[in-house]
Amino acid sequence: MADPVVPAIATGPLLTGYVEPGVGRGVLTFFADIADPVFGATMEITLTAPPWNETGHQPFTWRYLPPTAERAFPKIWLAVGRQVTVTTRRTGKRSAADLLALGPRNPLIEIVRPQDDDLIPQPDASVIEMWRLLPQPFTVGPFTDDERGRRDDFLSQAATVNITTKPLGVVIRNVLNGYVVTIDIDNRKDGRPAAFVYDIVVDSREDDDNIFGDHVTVRVVHTHNVTVHATAAQDMAGFISVQTLRLDDSFIPSFPPQGTVLDNTTFQPQEVEVHFAPEHPTLIFLFELAIQFVPYVNVLYDLSQLTFELATGRDFWGNEVSGGQILAYGITSVLPFAKALPRSVLQSVRTELKATKLARVLEEDVISEVGRVAEQEFLEAVGSMDVKGATDLARMLTRFATGKLSMDQVLRRFHDLVGNAYLRELDRRVVERLLTANFKTFRNPRLAAGFNAFSAKKLSRGIVRSLDPISWALSQRGKSRFIQELESELGKDWAEVLKHAKRTDSRLRQLSTADIAHYDRLAGRVEDFRSLSKLNRGRGDLYEVDHILEQRFWRNDPRVSTAFDEKGEGMAMVIPKNPAVAAKMPGKTIAYVHTLKTRLLTELIPNGREAEFTVQQIFDAHMWVLESLRVDRSVTLGDRLLGDFRLLARARRERLELRMPSAATFTPRGGWPVLVGVQ
Repeated sequence: MADPVVPAIATGPLLTGYVEPGVGRGVLTFFADIADPVFGATMEITLTAPPWNETGHQPFTWRYLPPTAERAFPKIWLAVGRQVTVTTRRTGKRSAADLLALGPRNPLIEIVRPQDDDLIPQPDASVIEMWRLLPQPFTVGPFTDDERGRRDDFLSQAATVNITTKPLGVVIRNVLNGYVVTIDIDNRKDGRPAAFVYDIVVDSREDDDNIFGDHVTVRVVHTHNVTVHATAAQDMAGFISVQTLRLDDSFIPSFPPQGTVLDNTTFQPQEVEVHFAPEHPTLIFLFELAIQFVPYVNVLYDLSQLTFELATGRDFWGNEVSGGQILAYGITSVLPFAKALPRSVLQSVRTELKATKLARVLEEDVISEVGRVAEQEFLEAVGSMDVKGATDLARMLTRFATGKLSMDQVLRRFHDLVGNAYLRELDRRVVERLLTANFKTFRNPRLAAGFNAFSAKKLSRGIVRSLDPISWALSQRGKSRFIQELESELGKDWAEVLKHAKRTDSRLRQLSTADIAHYDRLAGRVEDFRSLSKLNRGRGDLYEVDHILEQRFWRNDPRVSTAFDEKGEGMAMVIPKNPAVAAKMPGKTIAYVHTLKTRLLTELIPNGREAEFTVQQIFDAHMWVLESLRVDRSVTLGDRLLGDFRLLARARRERLELRMPSAATFTPRGGWPVLVGVQ
C-alpha cells in the first residue's frame, strides 16, 4: 500500500469561498494570512441571490488579485447580477490603520453589475476577468442602417451620442460634448440589488417652433438606488430629452432586458440641467478610430484594460485616456508573443520606452499574466507574424510613444499583420466566443440587446418560443446594423461560420418532444452507471449519466486497489449535461446540472489532488455539494451511495463517519486544507 500523501498547505494572503446553489448564497473570506485561520481572516463577503441549482448558471463570480508593485493592496473583483445582494463584514483583529486605509490586510472591493445576468462569467471559465464585462464604447445617431460611420454635418452630430459602459452604470455623451446623460448605481448602496434598462430614440421633431433637426430621447427604467442625471450646454439643450420611470425593487425579476424598446406612455420627463458646457469628457473614444470594425478589437480592448491597470496600478475609469493611448497598452503587451521578433529588437523597444508607462508592460510578470488570460487564438495570430512585420510593428510603437505616429497608423499595420491569421484561428471555438455559458444570448452587448429586443417583441405578441441566438443572427439581411457587429466578431464570412457551427455543434440544436420525453422517463432514477448508460444511449450530447461519487476519487489515488468496478457499478443519475441544455427545459424537475456539480466539487477538492484529502473530507465534500444542490436525501443518504463510500474507505484503510457537514467544515478555521497552487 502506498504511503499517505501529505498536502502542501498554502500561506500568506488569500481569498477562499464556497457557494450553495440550492439556497442562493456564496460566502467569501479574505485572510491576511491563511496560515492563521483563526485571527488571519479580516473580511467576510456574503452574496445572496435566487437559487440557481436547476439552471446551473451562477449569478455572481469573483476573482482575487494579490498586491503588486504599483498597487500595495489586494483587490477583490465581484461581478454580480441584478438580483444579487453583497454584504461585507469586517472580522478578526484589525488596527485603526487597517480600517482607514487600503493595505495588505484591507483589500479593495470592486463591483461590476452588468444589466444582463446571462453575461456573468461562470467560475469554470478558463479566465475570469471583470474588464471583459465592460465592452468597447459604441455610437448611436441619425444613421441609416447601412452606414458604417457617423455623418459630419452639425445637426447630425448634435443628435449623435457615444455610449460607454462603466462598472456601475452607463455614460451617454454627445459627440460634440454638448450634453451628457449618466446612469449610476449608487456607490454607497451598490451591494443592494439594482436594475436599470435604457432606450435611446433618435428622431426628427415636428414642432413648428423647433429650430433643431434630429433629436435624442433617452428613456430609463430603474430601481430606487439608480440615479439618472443629465446636463447640457446652453445652446445644445434642445437636442436632448430624458424620461424616467422608477420601480420598486420587487420588480427586478421582471425587469426587461437591455435592448427592449421602451414605450413612452408611462414615463415622466426629467429636467436637463443647463450649463455653459458640461463636464470635460474623461472616457475612452475607441469609435473615433477608423479600424473599429475588425474581428479582434474587443480582445485588444480587453488586454488594453488589463495591462493599463498592471502598468499604472489603477483603471482608466475617471481618468482622461484617449482611445489611442489605451490601445497602445494592448498592442505593446503582445509584442513578446511575436515568435519571429528578434530578441535584440524587443530589448531595444524596452529601452526606448523606458521613460513611459508602456515599458512596464514588457516586464516579465505582465508578460506572464497576458499569456495566462489572453485569448489563445489572438496570441497564435500574433505569433505568426514574420520577422519584418514584427520588427516594423515594434518600431511603429516607439514612434507612437514619441508622438511621431498616430494610433490609427499603428492599428492599420497591426491589422494587416494579424487580421487574417486571427480569423483562421477562430473557427475552432466560435460558439464559446459568441454565446454566453447557457447559450441564451450573445456575449457582445450590442448583439445581446438586439436579440433581447427581438425576443421581447415576440413575447409581447404571445409567441413564447422564439428564435435561438444563432438563427436570429443568420436572419439578419441587407442593411441590418447588426451585420457589422457580426463581422467584428467573426469576420466577413460570419454567415458561413455560423452555418457550419449550426450543422456540426450539437449544443445548438433545440430539444425535440422526444428529447424531453426521454428525460422524463429517466429523471430521478438512481441506478448503476452501466444500466443507465444503456437507457440513455443516443442522447449523451444532451444528458449526462453522472457518477454521484465521482470516478476520480477511485482512480487518482495510488492507495486505492479494489475489485469494485467504479465505472460500471457506481451509483449514477441522468441529468442535463450543461446550462445550455437546462435552459431549454423550462418547468422540468432537474436534480442538478452536471457541469455545476463537477465545478463545485473541484472547487473543494481540485482535480489531481484527491490523494491529499481523507475519505472523510471526500464524503463531506460530496454531501455538502449534493445538499447545496437540493438533491433529495433519499439519494444522498441512500444505502447504495453510502455503500460506495464505505468501499472507498475500506480500500484506503480509513475510518468514515456518516454525517451531514455544515458550511464551517469547509473553511480554514474548520480545518479544511487550502493547498499550494490553488486559489
